[in-house]
Amino acid sequence: PSIVLFFDEIEELVKERGPDHKGGSEGLITLMTRMNEGRLDPRIIIIAATNKYDMIDDAIRDRFKNHTMVPRPDLSGRHDILKIMTKPLSLSANVDLKSMAKQTHGLSGRGLKKIVMGSVDEMILRGRREGINPRVISAADCANALDTEILGLESKLKLSALEKEATALHEAGHA
Repeated sequence: PSIVLFFDEIEELVKERGPDHKGGSEGLITLMTRMNEGRLDPRIIIIAATNKYDMIDDAIRDRFKNHTMVPRPDLSGRHDILKIMTKPLSLSANVDLKSMAKQTHGLSGRGLKKIVMGSVDEMILRGRREGINPRVISAADCANALDTEILGLESKLKLSALEKEATALHEAGHA
């Protein structure tokens, strides 16, 4: 029998070392040292995943035999992911998952999950505002969650005309 060790978001454990050569957790560094020295039991299989490949120290990265890059899902993949994630939920008939998939170009499964969970949160908030206990996620709930994930939370900050002009000039400087 083998033991599979799976590290998700491994970059949190083995961040690239700074000039002082410090970084990563002590336990994982010990494990990687044993991998390097061949002292690890061959029945132990180590698998790691990351969305931030460039943050992992080269010395750690090189200890892994195979590297597989998984691209972000295409339109069909995003649609399939949304169907799977919303399967246990009650959606209004006007919720169009295909349209949501079209609006989420470049998002990973994690981003799509945040939109689905955000839709549930929006349904609950709508229920509180309206004094009801909704059981169905509406298209508006999904649209609000999508906007929040892609654009961020709406700012309630009130800027004066002078502050708006200064901000516009600053942003134009970036362009």
